[in-house]
Amino acid sequence: AAISGYTITSVKLKVNASGFNSVGNTAWNTNGVLLTEGTNSFTALAIASSGKSNTSPVVKILRDTAKPTASFTYPSGGATVAAASFTITGSASDGAIGSGISKVYLAVNSGFVTAHTPCMYIQ
Repeated sequence: AAISGYTITSVKLKVNASGFNSVGNTAWNTNGVLLTEGTNSFTALAIASSGKSNTSPVVKILRDTAKPTASFTYPSGGATVAAASFTITGSASDGAIGSGISKVYLAVNSGFVTAHTPCMYIQ
């Protein structure tokens, strides 16, 4: 947030639905900002010596503490397969708030086999 031609005397920060809190002037920072699970919105308000003010564009930050999940569709646990090679299928999810699944890794007998991007089957 900038106000052309005037000295910035105060900068205030708004986090989500809270009110604006003073954080400094032209060079500022603040510690201990509390985030909620999901999307958090930040707005800075600059106040000039003239009394004029201007807000920054809203900056959004995603807090995602939930672990993603993975499961097998085929075969089910304890299945017996006669073939030396077969197709394994499954799914992965990062929940409603999640930041997304970038890769799914497969290990056989505790050894890494392969990685695939989402929406692909594991073979």
